[in-house]
Amino acid sequence: MIFEEALYDYLSNHVGLSILIGDRVYPEPAPQLGTAPYCGYMRIDNEREYSHQGYSNMEHVDLQINCYAETKLEAIQVANQITLALESWATVNTSVGSAFQKGLNTEYLAPVSLHCVPVDFTITHSF
Repeated sequence: MIFEEALYDYLSNHVGLSILIGDRVYPEPAPQLGTAPYCGYMRIDNEREYSHQGYSNMEHVDLQINCYAETKLEAIQVANQITLALESWATVNTSVGSAFQKGLNTEYLAPVSLHCVPVDFTITHSF
């Protein structure tokens, strides 16, 4: 299984998040004309970890998850659930070493009349 498959499986089945967005978790570019709220994810950077013996089977991924909704409050609620879900991912999957939120922002996408809250994470994994 690759990282993005594991991420989709985890987020689309996370109870707190699925109450808000169902299984509307997409790779970016997410369909901006889809039913809001939803989220889109993209890998920003990937760093493989090496030791003197070679590749350690650990990777550090910088990930951005964009949370889209019709209201700013709803987009922030989705972002908060994404954060709670990812911060607890390591407790339910031994392939995840850690997941840390690095920050979030708020935007309004006027052309599609949606609020967007991009949330940045660093995730260490061995998928």
